[in-house]
Amino acid sequence: MLRFEEVSKSYPGGGEALRGVSFSVAEGELVFLTGHSGAGKSTVFRLISMQERATRGRVLFGGIDLARAKRRERAALRRELGLVFQDHRLLPEQSALANVELPLLIAGLPAAERRRRARAALELVGLGERLDASPQRLSAGEQQRVGIARAIVRAPSLLIADEPTGNLDPQLSFEIMRLFASLARHGMAVLIATHDLGIVERIGARTLTLEHGRLVSDRPAEASS
Repeated sequence: MLRFEEVSKSYPGGGEALRGVSFSVAEGELVFLTGHSGAGKSTVFRLISMQERATRGRVLFGGIDLARAKRRERAALRRELGLVFQDHRLLPEQSALANVELPLLIAGLPAAERRRRARAALELVGLGERLDASPQRLSAGEQQRVGIARAIVRAPSLLIADEPTGNLDPQLSFEIMRLFASLARHGMAVLIATHDLGIVERIGARTLTLEHGRLVSDRPAEASS
């Protein structure tokens, strides 16, 4: 599904953000990416989301080298990628349903199909009864669930989440992480960057640890969630 092969990333005047990093994420696998601030987690995500290219090595998604992918291939790969952010990035004046429909609207799907898919995504994250609620009427945990629903509404093969529980209390954080684990059980590959080692221990999934741009640990899953 996703493979990093000896990937390094350098910035002019800024040193190396990644140094020879290699790992893979399989279909239906839940993986945590941990490390101190500045360890390289955000760089990994920028490379996966094709915002940047590796300086050395290869990033492969679905067997395609992202640095060599043609425009059409990159567009197709972006459709296979779901993104979840810490700050939700919801449209404040729109309902939960309308927020989740947005990627489908951009893709040009008919209104009835958009509504059907968005409703199914919200039901999957436990918000089937909050379709018409605006973000202001939702709790922080519910807002994050809307963000997750929006990321999965096009059924991506890979979901990446950048510190998705950074603004949530411990119990809500655990509930959101369990939701990610359930998505992996349904066959979606899920890669989550987090600094919350307590949550990582409770979930027990495979954990990659970065330190100063190097992958220093690849710990296998210890328990089912």
